[in-house]
Amino acid sequence: MRLLDVFSVSSLVGGERMAIDWLLSETASMLRKPADDLDLRSEISLTELAARLTFDVQRDLLEYWDVIRGEGHLPARSDFDPLAVPHALPYVGLIDIIEPGPQFRYRLIGTKLPAYAGGRLEGRLVDEQKTPGIAAYLNCVYELPYRFRQPVFIRECADYEDGDEDCLARLILPMAQDRNMPDMLLVSIIYETQNNPGQQRRETTPRSCRALSMVSARP
Repeated sequence: MRLLDVFSVSSLVGGERMAIDWLLSETASMLRKPADDLDLRSEISLTELAARLTFDVQRDLLEYWDVIRGEGHLPARSDFDPLAVPHALPYVGLIDIIEPGPQFRYRLIGTKLPAYAGGRLEGRLVDEQKTPGIAAYLNCVYELPYRFRQPVFIRECADYEDGDEDCLARLILPMAQDRNMPDMLLVSIIYETQNNPGQQRRETTPRSCRALSMVSARP
């Protein structure tokens, strides 16, 4: 699994320095590189993040999330009107955050996503993924916006033993009924390239969440 770009917007709540320092130490440990060699301290704004998104669908979703969240808060599920972004719905899923844990359970999945995932996911925990390594990776990825209460964008590519490569863009937006502590994730996944959708294949390199790099955002 190659993580090409990972951006996170951390201007929404406190604890940004802790978030960056934690990922810095984790990544340095994983890659055995000096912490100073890792670019995890630069900052981008929501506007800059939107400009870096490849797909208009994800850009529109991020901008809508920013509108409904209010100043300095996270949006609640009740703030989200699907009719406001109808073109994004096929690529969008809702994931419930279950405490204690946290655990992550698929609540709703867009019509374009089941084929990517190899089957229906509604009502299933991320832990129920058939490949344990994938489950551990996704749990870690989804814990980032939960832990730091901020959007996360990941562009990732997977290489398979049959020589194929799949690349996707994953945008994760936290939501909170109390406007503070995330209890749901709004996730958009769009494949840039995909071969043999829906098939279970073995990746040549195990996925590792510790390889994530992170960029925080200016207020």
